Amino acid sequence: MLEEIELTNWKTHGHTMLYFSKGTNILVGQMGAGKSSVLDAISFALFGTFPAVKGKRINTEDLIRNRPEQEESAKVKLKFSVGTDSYAVEREIHAKGTAKARLERNGEYVQSQPQRVTEEVERALKIDYDLFSRVVYSEQNNLDYFLELRSSERKRQIDNLLGLDRFSTAQDNATSLANRIKFMADEEEKSIKALDLPTIKSQLSELEKRASAYASEMEKISAAISLLKEAKSKADADYAKTRGQYSRKIALINEATSASSKLAAMQDEIKAIESMGIANTEGIIGQLREAEATYSTIKANDEKALGRLQALRTSIGGKRNELLNAEKAEAEIAKLKEGIKGMDEKKVREEIEKNSAMLKLLEQEAAAFLHARKENERWISELKEHDSQNCPLCDRPLDDGMKQQLLSTKQGQINEIHAKESASAKRIRELSDAIEALRESDLTLKKNSSLIAANMPAAERRLLLKEEIISIEFEITKLEKERDKIKAEAEKAASSVSALRISKDSAERRDKHLRSAEELKSKIEAISAELSEIKVSEAELDEMQKGIVAINSDLSTKTAQLESNRRMHDEISKQISDKKKEIKTLEEMQSSVARKRKAAEDVAKVKAALEETQTALRTRLISSINAIMQAIWPDIYPYGDYGDIALSATDGDYSMQVRTSRNGGMWEPVESIASGGERSSACMALRIAFAHVLAPNLKWLILDEPTHNIDQQGITKMLRLFNEVLPEMMEQIFVITHDEQLKQISNGKVYSLTRNKDEGKETEAIEI
Repeated sequence: MLEEIELTNWKTHGHTMLYFSKGTNILVGQMGAGKSSVLDAISFALFGTFPAVKGKRINTEDLIRNRPEQEESAKVKLKFSVGTDSYAVEREIHAKGTAKARLERNGEYVQSQPQRVTEEVERALKIDYDLFSRVVYSEQNNLDYFLELRSSERKRQIDNLLGLDRFSTAQDNATSLANRIKFMADEEEKSIKALDLPTIKSQLSELEKRASAYASEMEKISAAISLLKEAKSKADADYAKTRGQYSRKIALINEATSASSKLAAMQDEIKAIESMGIANTEGIIGQLREAEATYSTIKANDEKALGRLQALRTSIGGKRNELLNAEKAEAEIAKLKEGIKGMDEKKVREEIEKNSAMLKLLEQEAAAFLHARKENERWISELKEHDSQNCPLCDRPLDDGMKQQLLSTKQGQINEIHAKESASAKRIRELSDAIEALRESDLTLKKNSSLIAANMPAAERRLLLKEEIISIEFEITKLEKERDKIKAEAEKAASSVSALRISKDSAERRDKHLRSAEELKSKIEAISAELSEIKVSEAELDEMQKGIVAINSDLSTKTAQLESNRRMHDEISKQISDKKKEIKTLEEMQSSVARKRKAAEDVAKVKAALEETQTALRTRLISSINAIMQAIWPDIYPYGDYGDIALSATDGDYSMQVRTSRNGGMWEPVESIASGGERSSACMALRIAFAHVLAPNLKWLILDEPTHNIDQQGITKMLRLFNEVLPEMMEQIFVITHDEQLKQISNGKVYSLTRNKDEGKETEAIEI
């Protein structure tokens, strides 16, 4: 039994814990909620793989959760029990491709190498992954897996499931051995130089007698088969007719039970409504109309009051904004006055004019200094360049000493003028800076004075705005109190309307139930009358089924005998032909050849025995599978057009067939006549039978979206199948579905799985 599973960063699961119980365990949720990944995790924990990984549709790295961000690893931990032993298997995968595993039994370590863990699990469950994935686990929308296979592949896979493939291998080996023995005999005969003709003729005569005996026996068996086929045809027809009557009887009983249950529920509800003292429906409707009119009037008054209130709120909002602007203007005036505090516009202008006049005088003085310096520099330049003994200016005699003295004197004058120029330039700069500062002050005075004049009207309106706001606030308070009173009246009126509507609904429901109750009583009486006419019992059906099984078994046996005799007859005919060609066989080699011929015959008998055993075993297994399918078919398929279902085997294929209502109950292949929903129902019956017959020790069944293609009536049948029928056959059933109706299954755990896919959130699982 699977007990619990823990998923960590597995696909869309951040951390999910699920606890399972006996019976049917349901995982329900919308597409992409993370339901199927739970079943994948169960398969992965047990066997280290599941169909999507095995088929290389995804890589193991894709199993690690990657939203909202990429995780480094994912882990699944599964607890299950087998008999009295408890197991815990844990598997972990990493983004780098490494994998870990661990298996414990009864709390003690067993194995940690991944492949060895899988082998230990298979030994404990007595089932391997291939059988598990074909028999126990139905992948999403894959119920009809076997119907989709090609005939040869379907026969191979079903033979493998049934364990019949080993018989085919043994038959092939027997054929190879017989062929080798014959070849050796032929080679020996080629080497024989002397032939014993009488012995060979005697052997030839014996072979002809045996061939005749086989032919005679084949005629007898063929006659017996014809009689059995006639008996089978009659038995099948009788069984189909009786089965139809019994199915109708069961359907009528179920219908009567359902109608009685509905009638009782309606009568209980009628009594409950009448006990409430509710008046007649027309009177309640009149009261309701009056109450609704009163409520509408109150609501209209409230809307008028609300309109006046909204207008006042809009008005006060504008006034408050205007007051805020007035206060800002008043603050701005204070700030501007502070900025020109202590400043006199007349004095500032007088100071500018005074400093400007002084600056003009200083600029004239600086120009005079510049002119004098340049004149002295020109004089020194001419004196230095003049080579005459006379002064270049006054033409007086001039020696070198005088010349140097003049140059020194002029240079001293230049230096003095240069010092005066520097002092004058400094005063000019200082005076220019002072004038610029005075002009900026003058500009500030003009600007602030203008702004003060502009803001003065808004500041003066502040007190008036405050009075207007107080008046509007008083009106708003008055209206709000008025609305509170209206709302109280509206609530009282609404309560009255609600109570009257409930009474009206109850009265109408009572009237409807009274009419329906009379109809159900008539229906129950009609069903009882029809049931009294149907005398078929389940025991009678069982006896007929046993008779059909016995006929089928005899028919299979006779058919196998006929085929075996035919093969022996063909083989002997070939030997006769060979003997006619081997007349000159050497006497000393006759015993050796005879032994080899006898060995070839024995091998052929072994092969025939293998074929008979394979046929008998296939017949028994298919008979068991068909018995299960036929037992549960009425609990799966909701209609009467396909009265029975069976799996049949031919030489090259297996065929799923249903008994139709045509031609007296003709068997027809499912894949050629059935719709998608009918195919799903048939394949569900086959999978349940496979799980019950081929994995009897496990008693698990795992179905992913089993309602795919199945209509509402089929789903209604399925609810009873999972609630009542399958729990008697299986220890645990796991169902993945988006169909909310399956929440009604009540014999196991039910989990609701959700996930916000737009935001990349992890899966959340809540037990219902």
